[in-house]
Amino acid sequence: MMCRHLPLLRLTLLGAFALAASAQSLPTWRETTPTALLGGASIAGLAHGNGVFVVTASSNNPVTDFVLSSPDGSTWTRRDLPAGISGVRQVRFVNGKFWTVAGNGSGSSTVYNSTDGATWSAVQTVAVGGIATGGGLIDLAYGNGRYVAPLELGWITSADGVTWTARPAPTPVGATLTGATGVAFANDIWVASFGSVSTTTSMFRSTDGLTWTPIPSLTAFGGYTRVFVFNNQFVVYERSNTNVSTFGQALVSTDGLTWTRAGATNNATASSGVTGIGPGYRVSPAGVSGLGTFRIATTTNNAAFTEIGVMPFNRNVDRGFAVGESAIVGWTSTSQLVVGDAPAAAPVAPTIATQPAGQSVPAGGSVTFTVAANGGGLTYQWLFNGSAIPGATAASHVIPVVSSTHAGSYSVRIVNSAGTITSTVAALTVTAAVPSTAYLTNLSIRSTAGSGAETLIVGVSIGGAATSGTKNLLIRGVGPTLTGFGVSGALADPRLDLYAGASVLSGNDNWDPATTPVATQSAVGAFALGAGSRDAALVRNGLASGSYTVQITGVGGATGIVLAELYDLTPAGTVTAATPRLVNISARTAVGTGGDILIAGFNVAGTGSRRLLIRAVGPTLGGFGVSGVLADPRLEIFTGQTSVAVNDNWDPTSTPAVTQTSVGAFALATGSRDAVLIVNLTPGSYTAQVSGVGGTTGVALVEVYELP
Repeated sequence: MMCRHLPLLRLTLLGAFALAASAQSLPTWRETTPTALLGGASIAGLAHGNGVFVVTASSNNPVTDFVLSSPDGSTWTRRDLPAGISGVRQVRFVNGKFWTVAGNGSGSSTVYNSTDGATWSAVQTVAVGGIATGGGLIDLAYGNGRYVAPLELGWITSADGVTWTARPAPTPVGATLTGATGVAFANDIWVASFGSVSTTTSMFRSTDGLTWTPIPSLTAFGGYTRVFVFNNQFVVYERSNTNVSTFGQALVSTDGLTWTRAGATNNATASSGVTGIGPGYRVSPAGVSGLGTFRIATTTNNAAFTEIGVMPFNRNVDRGFAVGESAIVGWTSTSQLVVGDAPAAAPVAPTIATQPAGQSVPAGGSVTFTVAANGGGLTYQWLFNGSAIPGATAASHVIPVVSSTHAGSYSVRIVNSAGTITSTVAALTVTAAVPSTAYLTNLSIRSTAGSGAETLIVGVSIGGAATSGTKNLLIRGVGPTLTGFGVSGALADPRLDLYAGASVLSGNDNWDPATTPVATQSAVGAFALGAGSRDAALVRNGLASGSYTVQITGVGGATGIVLAELYDLTPAGTVTAATPRLVNISARTAVGTGGDILIAGFNVAGTGSRRLLIRAVGPTLGGFGVSGVLADPRLEIFTGQTSVAVNDNWDPTSTPAVTQTSVGAFALATGSRDAVLIVNLTPGSYTAQVSGVGGTTGVALVEVYELP
């Protein structure tokens, strides 16, 4: 097994501070070693995110792994990890979460994550025969929809952060690798670094994060640090003691193939050395001995460093740094921590990390242009054919319904106090509208129903652009028949009522085969109800376009499990673009854990595909007076056992607020942890599964909307 502490600088750089070198000196540094690190405990990793510093650590007496969290780098709280965890190494902050991996022995590892550094959840244990997978986390990067994580033994990847797959590690010809030190993503390219080599290269390049090739241009560059991304460039530093003239120099690249030396990083004599280094920072001792006064310096170009302070500690402050909003925490070779207040950052002109992409969209569809930029205090202005678009002042520009008048060139001008940059042009081509008759035909949800506040309420909206006529529905509240499927605690006698506003349109207590024929139910794929059962079912014909609710209660105030179902009775062969559709279906209920998570089933029928907005709303419900809401819902869409899409916290860049409100969905609270997905689904059966992050429970609303 590799050493748990690699002698390289661990950095987390946030916002404008990460991009600027300040001439301001740091205040006096101070030690902040928590009690939990005394008595033989050792630090394994250090990171910062969501306003929290996190340390992963282990103790030999007794043998245990744990984490420490701190809001300011000075006050630390020990956090226990889930039972059975062992072999923790690095911690990384990626996509709004902290991540670590524990090696469980026998070639397996368990992935853990946390949003706040305090509560940790086991995501998945990975063990694949024939691939050496095990040990703790070395590094983690994300790009183009994929997480890539080198471990002590092997590599793992994931498309959603939930399902992880073991992968072969990069394998060069004629080289001896001592182990991965890092992985990074920029400009649609992955680069991985290794500790050292015998004859060939210790850097690899990939276009997909799965298949790797050696980078031959780095064969003469010895002793690499971990690969970083800084100012949209890949950066590695030379650490070879045999080459004093280039000791601590940086190589930079934008494509992972062509690398350029960025210059020496040592302000003192070259022989003084550099003990810790990374993008934007380097630490070097004042004396050759390696102990005593340490200097910290910053850079904006990886070449010219400006000293901003000293750390007078009689130990090597060389393991790494985590940079927060108001503090910098350093990690020493003796597993101690030091902290200094972060200096104010000088403004730096914006740079573009990801340019907006050209798109071809059929008329009537929607399009989103997005840019990713670096720098602090950024403002955005989108341009159409060179002219400013009124109100288009976010990182994304959404056109909910595209027409031929929208065809043209789009770009975005990004400004802050230090400069202005304009993106490359992204062309929008508008094609003829694509005929599609794909439509929602069914919704089902299983939940507890009773009376009063425990009434199960399912919402449905009928309509659609350019439609006319009415809709016929089959509506069921199934209780007793569920016992035949092994469901315990089924509601013995459900009653259902169909409402338009506050008015009851139809109702049923015990279904009647004369008014809700078995043949009508089986024709739309509904399972047979028990003969003479007290399940509730009705057929309602001639419903005009509009919104309705189905309310299911227990007769006599009884409570139990019930399945609510809605079916579109329009014969499949008669559906046209003018036929009214189910444009919105929703249900609000309690979300539990395990077998009690919220599972809503729905079907897409017809031809072509249907674009849908699917939401799991928890926190925002609190603003409507709902108590006991699910604080952090997670939404995942399945077809059978296959995951189609997943979201934890909604992202306005990928699921814009304007797209949601354009179909009548209420606005979500800014920065809320509600979950939202936009998916394009072909005909078939699907489930929307809503669970609470970290095993939490509460009330949530699941919604499915048809999008143009």
